[in-house]
Amino acid sequence: MKSCALSLLSAGIACAFISQPASAVEVYKDDKQSAEIKGFFRIKAQHSDDDDEIKDGTSRIGFHFGRELTHDWRAMAVLEWGLDIVEGESGLKVTQGDGLTSNDDRGENIWNRLGYIGVIHDDYGEITMGKRWGVYYEVTYPTDELESFGGEASGTYNFGTDGGLSGTGRAEKALQYRNSWGPFWLGLQYQAKDDSIALDPDDFPDLEATIDKAYSIAATYTTPIGIILGAAYNRADISLSNAGSTADDDIAIAASAKYGTISEPGLYAGLVYAVSENHESDSNGIVYDAKGYEALVQWGFENNVQVYGAVNHLEEDDDDYQGEAELDYYVVGSRYRWTPDFHLAFEIKFEDSTDGDGNSADDIYAFSVKYAF
Repeated sequence: MKSCALSLLSAGIACAFISQPASAVEVYKDDKQSAEIKGFFRIKAQHSDDDDEIKDGTSRIGFHFGRELTHDWRAMAVLEWGLDIVEGESGLKVTQGDGLTSNDDRGENIWNRLGYIGVIHDDYGEITMGKRWGVYYEVTYPTDELESFGGEASGTYNFGTDGGLSGTGRAEKALQYRNSWGPFWLGLQYQAKDDSIALDPDDFPDLEATIDKAYSIAATYTTPIGIILGAAYNRADISLSNAGSTADDDIAIAASAKYGTISEPGLYAGLVYAVSENHESDSNGIVYDAKGYEALVQWGFENNVQVYGAVNHLEEDDDDYQGEAELDYYVVGSRYRWTPDFHLAFEIKFEDSTDGDGNSADDIYAFSVKYAF
């Protein structure tokens, strides 16, 4: 199965770079159907007190297909793989939330990020089935725009995965409906699955969370002055084994505000606030209730240089929690969009976080190079 995926991946890369210029994504298009290849390669060099690393920065490649149907309906299909283009062995742990894999793909160098099929209509909206960004993420993405860090306090990527199990991130086995009416957008999601994840696979592999059906609803409203407001609710059935406690619900609620466009000159600002129950876990695999916020402010200059600052803060909100985990860090950075598809960035992460045992984290300096296609 993996060799088949590798063959498809190799063919896709060859097609992207031989058939088209580097900045192009269109592979084929006629009056009925289209095929595109999208993705990017990104490599990061990081320095901290404990280590120097060169690692992959959430590289991915995807195939996007579309076909005209009758009565103004269109069919679509997306398949996207995440890649580790730096190391040849398994086990790379990517520090950015967006690079985390699903539960089944931990430790792989190639893994399925997205895979879904659906139909879309200009008036009736779109319906898809498969693994796709959850509707919850349509509310939390405004602050998940850094090159090396971020996206860790919104409840999107929980239990050390891409959020696919609970449905807040890249939701697995999901049925979705999305539509918009003028300034209003609505997303509905249902997950038909029953899967377990080891909360502390190294020390306590039997410490598991099993998630059954999950539901999600999200909505956004674009105000007349261009500020986009959003709210999302996600609920999954959860049970814990060998954790000294049981839980019935995994709940995540988020609200956000966004102004501007991240790739354009001028002001961009995003703010996300989230509260959750049985949705976060610490370094010891203990599940707890939490509250958190993320903020990002960026100014883009006309010469394609952007400067920005961000904060991620997540703390327990659980009277029964006995650990000491707290996520608290600030990021300052600058990005140079040399061209729309080639970026250089430098970020400094100032840490004040602690793990479940109260151990502190190191500051990190990161330089990244990104090539998009």
